[in-house]
Amino acid sequence: LIPAATWLVSVVVGLFLLIVVIRAIVVRLHWREQELQIFLLTVPRFTTENNDDNMHEQRIKEQLAHIEALYSSLGSMRAQRGLAAWFFGRNDHFSLEIVARPGEISFYAAVPPTMVDFFHHILQSVHPDIHVETVTDYNIFHPQGQLTGTYIVLARDSIFPIKTFQQFEFDPMETLTNGMSKLEAGESLALQYVVRSARGAWHQRGVKVARALNEGKGLQAAKKKSNTNWLLPSAGSMVSGVFSSL
Repeated sequence: LIPAATWLVSVVVGLFLLIVVIRAIVVRLHWREQELQIFLLTVPRFTTENNDDNMHEQRIKEQLAHIEALYSSLGSMRAQRGLAAWFFGRNDHFSLEIVARPGEISFYAAVPPTMVDFFHHILQSVHPDIHVETVTDYNIFHPQGQLTGTYIVLARDSIFPIKTFQQFEFDPMETLTNGMSKLEAGESLALQYVVRSARGAWHQRGVKVARALNEGKGLQAAKKKSNTNWLLPSAGSMVSGVFSSL
């Protein structure tokens, strides 16, 4: 006979795994039902007859400051939480995309219906000259074409800052689009940023590391201390991630 305690543990573990499997299926089906709205974004091209490098650099920083305000507004959004967000999956994410075809570079945004009004508002507030047009989804793929994909990760831990527009002496977008403009006939390229507001625990981790460093702890000790509160969420995410690939 199976001891009562062993039987109870088996039942609890079995129910937990069943819930995780059901959740993975529900999240996948829920994602398929979501219809993001696609917007084509057009801004006036910046030109100047002034060859003063200092004036040109200042103008670039002023233009890029609009984008910083945009990301600040999006980052201030409250991350979805609660039982419904956990079971059905979050849908407060959006995508900013740069699509290149020979002789043409376009900028798109894919936004969930619940965020369309908010997205329009912050776009117009930080960049009044922008033109937003609702379009159908694009397709850069060819039936007989070859596909190559990659993704970018941070070189250091996410608690460390990355280079911002204040440190650039040139327009990084110009460098990027110059490279994307060299496509040959039949080629196409898309660069996609999928983002959503982070939960409070993600923000607090950097604060905890900074506080520990101020107390005299070494970097590794400070990072280890900040990770202790992440063990349970990380374990749950890992189990869900295994079953989400089913």
